[in-house]
Amino acid sequence: MTSALPIEQRNVVKGSVVIGKDAFIGANSVIHPDVSIGEGAVIGSNSLVLNDVDPWSINVGSPCKKIGVRDKILDSI
Repeated sequence: MTSALPIEQRNVVKGSVVIGKDAFIGANSVIHPDVSIGEGAVIGSNSLVLNDVDPWSINVGSPCKKIGVRDKILDSI
């Protein structure tokens, strides 16, 4: 016995996900449709992202919550 639903009973939700420059998404994270990940943001492993994520923030958990901010580092060559 399995908990998976047959394909004809699944409710598929479509939407776009925008991932900003220099953002990092940890392994096994899930991002829901119509969510924006801000520039330089970090999403920790196994996080569930339900809402937009602020730029240069550190976010973890299920559901994902902001726990800190990152310094904005610019490369100058």
